[in-house]
Amino acid sequence: MQSDPQVVVDKHGGLYLIFHEYSTNCPGGYCASVYFGYSSDGGNSWGSGFRKISPEDIRSHLCKSAYDHGNDRFWAFWKDERDFNFSTGNPEADIVGRYFENRGSVASDTLEFISDMGDMEVAFHNFTTGSDGTVYAVWYSDYSQTAQPRKMYFHAGRQ
Repeated sequence: MQSDPQVVVDKHGGLYLIFHEYSTNCPGGYCASVYFGYSSDGGNSWGSGFRKISPEDIRSHLCKSAYDHGNDRFWAFWKDERDFNFSTGNPEADIVGRYFENRGSVASDTLEFISDMGDMEVAFHNFTTGSDGTVYAVWYSDYSQTAQPRKMYFHAGRQ
């Protein structure tokens, strides 16, 4: 099942689109993958189609995006649950990001971890970019496994 689409219009009038897709064809049977596409014709076609941009066999979902107008850079973000604790059911999710340039033909080489919350899970994340290209992130820690209250985090990161 495809879900959580995010679309951004770049300064060329093209569309960047990301979404996640749930699957049971992975270890543990509880996976999701993030897909990316770019359209230069208003969504009538998607270049070479949609490509998977998240790691294999890791539940990656709940996409968000931001566009850096000055650097013509599209950022894709999602929850990465590589540390999922199956014994407690705690996803222990962190936020990762990857950027795309040149109308999606160039992608960053590695995933960038925006958060590293240990055994906590991130929740309700959102992003923007400043005029200088700095990426700003905000999220809550989610202590759904405990009685602790949520706490908000803010991060100003990479340009």
